[in-house]
Order: sequence, then C-alpha cells, then structure tokens
Amino acid sequence: MDRATKALVAGLLLSFGLWGCGYSLQGRATPLPQEIRTITIPTMTNQTLEAGIENAFTRAVIREFNLDGRLKVVRENRADSLLEGSIQDFSLYSTAYDASGLALEYRAQVIMGVTFRRIDTGEILLEAPSLTQVDEYRVTSDIPTDEGRKEAAIDEIARQLAETIHDLILERF
Repeated sequence: MDRATKALVAGLLLSFGLWGCGYSLQGRATPLPQEIRTITIPTMTNQTLEAGIENAFTRAVIREFNLDGRLKVVRENRADSLLEGSIQDFSLYSTAYDASGLALEYRAQVIMGVTFRRIDTGEILLEAPSLTQVDEYRVTSDIPTDEGRKEAAIDEIARQLAETIHDLILERF
C-alpha cells in the first residue's frame, strides 16, 4: 500500500472507532427539553441607581438569542419559556490616577441574576443569582466623552453577560 492509501485507511478506522464509542459532535444540539422552542424576555428589573441600564441588558440578551436562533424570542403569550433578569448592582471604581491624583481609568462592574423557567409548569430550568462582569475605560476632562465611554462599557458588559446567559441556558458548560 502506498502512503496515501495507508493514511486513508487509518482515517477511516479512526472515524469508525470514534463513531462506535459514542463520540459525536454536538453542533447546535441543546440540553433543553424538546418542547422548549420559544422564549420570552421581558425588560430586566433595575435595582441600581443607574437609570436605563436595564434596557441595555434586555436588548443584549434578546440579540444574543436572536443571533443563535435555537430558541425563538416571542411575546409571553406565545412562549414556552421565560427568562427574567435583575440588575442588582452597578459600581464604578477608579483604577488609575495621574500624578495630581485625578482618575485616568474607571472600572465598571455589574452584578445581575437571572431565572429561566418553563411557562407551562413553572419549573426552574436555570437559576444564576449573581453573575458578575467588569469592563474598564479611560476618562478625560470632557464629561460628554466620559459619559459616552461609560455607556460603551455598560454595553460591553451587557454583551458579555448576554453571551454568558445564552451559553448557560443552551450549552450548559
């Protein structure tokens, strides 16, 4: 046998061996019950003093599920499941200073909890009471610029937490 034929035979044997031992690629499979095909995501509750922060998080979570498509986001009266979230804490901490003691950089931190449940039975499928995410941003002496950077940090935290929530529900790693 030539080298190419040996490589082909070895590859086929390896494939059959992996197939025979139950190994499979998961791809877009989900550990959810088969009857859970839709999700409703009402506006998150905001327990912080940061006005409007709940909107950024709600949009980010809806976007994450829409991008994936395994659970279709629908109105509550058409949904199989419900994802409720609560932003529990929003904090800003200065982390770097210039020579005169003025802040150069801030760390934004959000703590939120989520509960994912079946609508028909009320069974809780996932509960994550305190998910935490941080992002840092540089500040300047220009207040509008700093506010824009703070909003961008909040959006990034929301995006990262939305990805975490999505993965907890659909991937269960």
